[in-house]
Amino acid sequence: MTQTFHQTGRLLKHFLKRDRLKIILWIVCLAGFSAMFLPYFNTVAEDSGLEAMYETMQNPAIVAIAGKTLVTDVADYTVGVFFTQEMLLFCSLGALIISLLHIVSHTRKEENLGLTEIIQSLPVGRHAASAALIIENVLIHLVLVATIIGMLLALKDSDDVTTTGIILYASSIGAMGLFGGALGFLFAQLMPTSSGASGGGLLITGLLFGARAYTDVSALDWSYFNPLSWSYLSAPFDKNRFDLLGYSLLLSAIIVGLATFLEHQRDLDASYIPESKGREHAKKSSLSVTGWIFGLNRGVIITWLITFVLFGALYGSIYGDMQSFLEGNEFIQQFLAAGGSNVSMEVSFTSTIMVVLIGIIPILPIIVINRLYTEEREQRLELILALPVSRQKLYLTAIILAIILSIIATVITTYSLGVTALSTMTDTSMLDMNDFFKGSLNLFPTILFFIGLAGLCLGIFPQVGRLSYLYLVYSFLLEYMGGMLNLPDWLQKTSLHSWFPLVPTNEIDWPTFTTVSLIGIAMMVVGFVGYIKRDLKMS
Repeated sequence: MTQTFHQTGRLLKHFLKRDRLKIILWIVCLAGFSAMFLPYFNTVAEDSGLEAMYETMQNPAIVAIAGKTLVTDVADYTVGVFFTQEMLLFCSLGALIISLLHIVSHTRKEENLGLTEIIQSLPVGRHAASAALIIENVLIHLVLVATIIGMLLALKDSDDVTTTGIILYASSIGAMGLFGGALGFLFAQLMPTSSGASGGGLLITGLLFGARAYTDVSALDWSYFNPLSWSYLSAPFDKNRFDLLGYSLLLSAIIVGLATFLEHQRDLDASYIPESKGREHAKKSSLSVTGWIFGLNRGVIITWLITFVLFGALYGSIYGDMQSFLEGNEFIQQFLAAGGSNVSMEVSFTSTIMVVLIGIIPILPIIVINRLYTEEREQRLELILALPVSRQKLYLTAIILAIILSIIATVITTYSLGVTALSTMTDTSMLDMNDFFKGSLNLFPTILFFIGLAGLCLGIFPQVGRLSYLYLVYSFLLEYMGGMLNLPDWLQKTSLHSWFPLVPTNEIDWPTFTTVSLIGIAMMVVGFVGYIKRDLKMS
């Protein structure tokens, strides 16, 4: 056993040195986002703000997005509870995903590249590298938890935000990060490629998120069987359930133990789910650039299109519950009447849900575009360019395919949402299918913008291709939080989505629609010029 983990400490030191810049950025960004908005929650709580937010956060549409609070009396709905319901799920999800991708990139990906073989050729134990990586992940999240605790203690301005609640809040985020790392380590053993391992882990994460959205609205007891729900159901600043934190840590330890056993049983560079062998003779479609790029992304395309349909149906299924909630909530009815609103809450929340659903669609076209640089970086693109294929054709094909997939994704997501929503509501609803498509059309320029940003990065700065993902997440989260927290206008305007009116609550702003679309197209053009002129990464 000692020989199995020989030199773990030395490898850990090397890994920490190798990843130090990434770790610092990781901790600063996630801890900052997890804590920096607390003063705005104190501002919202002034006067009778908490009462209004309590009623708003009970809405099934909000619960499906942000999670369920265990508070059943508005008198118990404190600043800390509101802060937890608004922030904890998304911060935990961010920690989970970052950790998962980090572990996969330093296990399965390095194994595919032959780097693991080099390490194991040295006098180190067979599992020393994996053990060092897991320990590194634990240390990162210990520092992350300590940083969040320190920031919240410095920012808190209310007796409702207790030290115990702060510790549990930060620890829940750290625990989800460890769970994500455990998932990444497990799928690194199961899948033959790093993309497959990342995709498998993210698919499980998406399924857990979708399942908790449904159970939080319709059957809360079932949410306690969902590891992702344990973060916010631990109820910091309210019930402070440290037992759920313990369950999360125990599950992560079990998964790591299982993954270690699987790693011990397999050969280097092998996997438990074999890579498909492919055809003896390629399809004729594969002989074209379009067929080649589509083939590279076929699995991702199918997975994401199915995911979009499921998410549309999931959020559509809560409309019936939302309608019942609104009809039986006198406070919300009085609030709308006092505001002089002539828009139903169903229409209003459709506008919000469209931001969520259309907000995740750019992920697919960004993946398709970035795949070109992956092929370039791994020195496979030169085999294609050795044929009578131009860079212009490669770039334009990827961009056009990304736009077509975006249109398909938008249509099927909107249709899935609309059909499911209309089937669950009563005949008195003010919505029809046109309202759903109007809402998705309003936000379609944001998709073109992100396609353009991905194309610009590919053509000019391919090494920072993930910038598209980062700004997408930033824009979405800022739009999600900005309306409730009354953030400064200048800060909200840094989110792309904030420039668009909420539709069908309002009418489409055609000047904004046209301007953002043209900016997206302009970035595609600049990226095209840069791609055909810059040096490619070749051997």
